[in-house]
Amino acid sequence: MTEDDLHDRLAAGTAHLTMRRPAGEVLGRGNRLRRRRRVTALGSIAALGAVGAIGLATILPPGSAPLTPTTSYAAGWGPELVNLDPEVADDVLRDCSSSVRGAWDDITTATLPSPVAGQSRARHTIVVYDLGEEVVNCWWSPPRASGAGAEHPTGLARERWHLPAGRHLRHAFMTRDDGPQGPVFEIAGMIEISPSVDRVTIEAGGTTYEAAVTDRVAMFWLPEGVTLSRSEYEAATVTAYDEDGEVLDTIGIHRQHESPPVG
Repeated sequence: MTEDDLHDRLAAGTAHLTMRRPAGEVLGRGNRLRRRRRVTALGSIAALGAVGAIGLATILPPGSAPLTPTTSYAAGWGPELVNLDPEVADDVLRDCSSSVRGAWDDITTATLPSPVAGQSRARHTIVVYDLGEEVVNCWWSPPRASGAGAEHPTGLARERWHLPAGRHLRHAFMTRDDGPQGPVFEIAGMIEISPSVDRVTIEAGGTTYEAAVTDRVAMFWLPEGVTLSRSEYEAATVTAYDEDGEVLDTIGIHRQHESPPVG
């Protein structure tokens, strides 16, 4: 029996069968579950130190298998989440950890863990520390001046993990660059998610982008060069899906633009 004969017999013998979900969705779900397992494993590795995670970034490139057409988070968060530019990694970790310890007396060298997420884009870098009940975000930029007196500007945000009852998405932090009335760009965010969330997308300016998802957060940084008008930014949304592709929750990408929970 040839391969073609076998294919014909299988097709004829299963013609009466139907599937509740298209085959593409079934395969996509399997790929997403495998991706989440890889993220979980890499999260454990990241806790051992940023240097090891940086090495992994070159081995495990970003990838996704969305149910609907999306644009990759290219040059943004990869599945490993810690992906610092080697040229600035030492400066970033030194300056961010120093700034965090200096901002809050209850955070010391002994209690500040290795970052669970880190990503560089152009002149900006984001580093995230999970403190257990709280999360700290450090927004870092290279020095504006050279010489011994040069300083690395850092911005800090500290929030408690607190997902409201009945919700599956909550802003942990948002960062962006924009003028008073001009376009919005360099948009990045960290969204706290519930255990039911399997996939998160960002719909902005007529395009859907895939976020990187772990068991606790979704990280996104819109691809380099993406610029939104003020109205596009304020209308942009973040949507959470369960493992079957059903919508769980939607919120605005703009912190003040919240949507009611789905259902």
